[in-house]
Amino acid sequence: MSMPKFPDIDPEMTCESALNMILTSIAMEELALSHIMNAEGEKLQYVLGTLESNCDKDTNIEELLCVNESISSLMQVVSQNQMLLKNKMDKVLQALPCVCQESPGSPGLPGCVGPTGPKGPQGERGSTGPTGPPGSSCNCHSYKCSAVLKGACKCGIWRAGCSLLWNKDNIQGKCVQIDPCSHEKIQLCLEGRYMVSFMINVRTKSCCEAAVSLQVCNAHSCSDVFIIRDHLNCGCAAVSLSMSGIIIDTSNYSSMPSLCVKLICPEQLMVEESVLNIVEI
Repeated sequence: MSMPKFPDIDPEMTCESALNMILTSIAMEELALSHIMNAEGEKLQYVLGTLESNCDKDTNIEELLCVNESISSLMQVVSQNQMLLKNKMDKVLQALPCVCQESPGSPGLPGCVGPTGPKGPQGERGSTGPTGPPGSSCNCHSYKCSAVLKGACKCGIWRAGCSLLWNKDNIQGKCVQIDPCSHEKIQLCLEGRYMVSFMINVRTKSCCEAAVSLQVCNAHSCSDVFIIRDHLNCGCAAVSLSMSGIIIDTSNYSSMPSLCVKLICPEQLMVEESVLNIVEI
């Protein structure tokens, strides 16, 4: 693909133009990520021998597992980048309504010119017309609420059967709130549809199979919405566990439901960083 090109920067660029250029850059990054994911798909097809140019490929299980691990690692990085792009887009969309303010009222058209005297000097000019109605610089849009939450137990121990604690980082609107009695629960308003994404960087002292559950709790019961499983190698490097695009519909609940992220196994993990994104759609 060719390199993206931006228009020449005008010293008199407006705030709205700058925000639109940021949105354009996000779209270009998304396009680049789609090319990367397509290349990874073709790599897997090549190894499996399903590409027309490589139908006679004979791959052993070790090569296949190695390629699969490489693709899995790259997709984790892509998922993290997606969350960063989404946060950037949310900030731009929050700033756009501030640009869409009513501009000062434009002056009305001047009045008609008064008549000229019969033989004397020119008659006086008519009075200026009334001020016109206030103009609008653009069409404003209302955006639904969203929330960016960060884990409260940074560099802390996360034990099996426990849920992560969350702190408010940026919440727009009132449809998503942290439960004041329990910072492990995020309350969602009824009659809404929400898209949830989260990323957790963890470390472990021994190799293990990790399982993390995104749960919805309502009326003293909790159910798994999505479970992410991954193999963790022992070492000092942190491993990212992430999921994105999980849709939760609260229209079927009788009372306000709440979200939580719970560790199923192993017995404990060290949490380096955690971010939870919720957007009403």
